[in-house]
Amino acid sequence: MSVANRTTWYFLSSIGVPLISLAALPLYTTRLGPSHFGAFALGATIAGLISGVAGATSTLSLPHQLSILEGRDRTHYLSAVLTASLLVGLLCLVFIYPLYTQASNLFGKDYLGRKSLLLALLAGVLNAMWTASVEILGIEGKAKTYAILTFAQALINIAVVSFCIFSLGENDNALFYGFIAAAALGTFSAIVLFLRPTSLSSLKMWLPKACAGSTSAVSASIAENGKLAFERSYLAGFAGFAALGLYSHAQYYKNATMTLLNALSRGVLPTALEEAKLPQPTFAVTQEVWDIVQIFVACVCIGFAFIGRDVIAFLTHGKFTDAASYTVALLIVLLLQTAAKTHAMLLLGRGLGNLYANLNTASIGIAFLSLFLLVPHFGVWGAIISMYIQVFLHKIGQYIATKRITKLPFSDYWVYGGGIFSAFANIFFIQKEYSFSTRALLLISAYIMIIWMMRRNFANFYYRMKPRHT
Repeated sequence: MSVANRTTWYFLSSIGVPLISLAALPLYTTRLGPSHFGAFALGATIAGLISGVAGATSTLSLPHQLSILEGRDRTHYLSAVLTASLLVGLLCLVFIYPLYTQASNLFGKDYLGRKSLLLALLAGVLNAMWTASVEILGIEGKAKTYAILTFAQALINIAVVSFCIFSLGENDNALFYGFIAAAALGTFSAIVLFLRPTSLSSLKMWLPKACAGSTSAVSASIAENGKLAFERSYLAGFAGFAALGLYSHAQYYKNATMTLLNALSRGVLPTALEEAKLPQPTFAVTQEVWDIVQIFVACVCIGFAFIGRDVIAFLTHGKFTDAASYTVALLIVLLLQTAAKTHAMLLLGRGLGNLYANLNTASIGIAFLSLFLLVPHFGVWGAIISMYIQVFLHKIGQYIATKRITKLPFSDYWVYGGGIFSAFANIFFIQKEYSFSTRALLLISAYIMIIWMMRRNFANFYYRMKPRHT
């Protein structure tokens, strides 16, 4: 499948899934409030810690092994990858459950009820194989399969949550049941797509290959997901579930935007890895696509800075309006995360995935320590500041690391320019109470200016993505 077709399918799924979830949000918020979403945010984080660590087990071995293996060897390897992810997921469950219980007893706070905790843990284990499968689908370029499955997961999630809320009156755990239903579908899909019967001796032979480089990847995943779990638990303790609910709601918009970003990222991944292998890589195709990614994220940041408060109030019946400033700040974090894309691809394509993962782990570790100092004094803003610390350290590390290989041009002007403009615009409109129509007109004017400035980039991108008829 061409980069154009891959990107199109990823883009369709990445637009469709957030839109489906967004359409359900006004329905959910008729019965659910910030505290419900805060509790689910903590539970989903615990589940993400399990599935993230399990899915990371083979992250560094997959790109290389899938490029050289064929036939039965490839089949055995993929079965070993899924088996490894499941085993690591179960191992995480064994550690996390007693750890959470002891932490709750130590601090005298049971953040989640027993039922919610068990549902979250189950969802984490169910998601383990699907998380690994997403990586496989991305490397193999099976964008259509990925799109169909993510649509199906979103729809079954909404159906189950709605049934629990409006038919069973199960408000407290409705979001958890929907989460489990989507995870179960992902597990089933992973089994059908990639898991094949294999002997114990074959597993013994292929599991080491599946787990090659797992130490760095798993350490990075533990650091990243562990930081998030600690951050949300810490926030719940200092600020309560309502504040955590506002924060997680702001993260919803960041994550929805990130899903769209990942569509283009997955679409260009195989091409970027090929470009990285060149003696003097220029990343011509990668940079063309990534310019559009950065412009898109910058436009989302600017949009929320201008009219985000009104949009959130409309979607949530006014219950989550205070999350607007958090949203802008988190979207700027996401914009910063798009920096140094070609630098990251160079490291991964040249077999330096361990270095990339270690840089990530180090930056997360420092940001994790900053939470202890910042959250007690600044609450949610303390957690957001720690994210800025993490992303700046990680990107600086990538810039420095790639200089040892080859010199890549700086191409992240939209990242830093868009972030600064969004921050100042958000502060300005908080202080100056302009009408919605005035802010909307200013926003449209800003978008027209951006389109005019980047017209050549859009033309090049369209030409690159246009299907070729042979």
